[in-house]
Amino acid sequence: MFKLADEDDRFHARLIGWWAIASIAMMLIAALSTLFTYAAYLFAVIGIVVSWPAFTLWGAVRAWNLRAMPRRALVAALGFPVVLIATCALWIPIVNWAYFLVTIPARQHIVDLAKQGVRQPRNQWLGRKWGVDFVVADSAPLRVAFPKPGQFLDNWSGIVYDPTGAVEQGDFDTYPTQIKKLFDGDMVVCDHIVGPWYDCAFT
Repeated sequence: MFKLADEDDRFHARLIGWWAIASIAMMLIAALSTLFTYAAYLFAVIGIVVSWPAFTLWGAVRAWNLRAMPRRALVAALGFPVVLIATCALWIPIVNWAYFLVTIPARQHIVDLAKQGVRQPRNQWLGRKWGVDFVVADSAPLRVAFPKPGQFLDNWSGIVYDPTGAVEQGDFDTYPTQIKKLFDGDMVVCDHIVGPWYDCAFT
């Protein structure tokens, strides 16, 4: 089994590990914050943009200094890029699940109110309650969309409550008009999360 040969190697490995943990923690804080905006993501991205070349350069220098020991040089050169790719791949599912779990009580309560007919007499009811934006579609059965914060104009994504599962049965090209036009913008695609909840994109 390959072992880290000296304290420099161990320090390098620890630093990369702490960087990965800090990056994921930063994204979780952004997802769980009631002030969740693109500013939180921007802060994380800036951290990546600054740290990625610095760590990569450091690894390259160490690899060059260890060129007489190819295996150690390879670990030094590839350690951070590999961890960076793996961490970035985990960000989206971790953030989506964290955001979903922390806001589900408010979303469920909004759905319950809408089922009781607590809505304005118009085709779509746009509102905000407990820090959560929502759109109630004029449909039977009831469907509710919860836009994620920081959306851009009519290109947006959000969590959709649909007890029928119809939003998952198709895509932009195959949705029936009554499904495609449920909310603001055209529905592009939906992925099932759990139960009657779906992660949907709109344009």
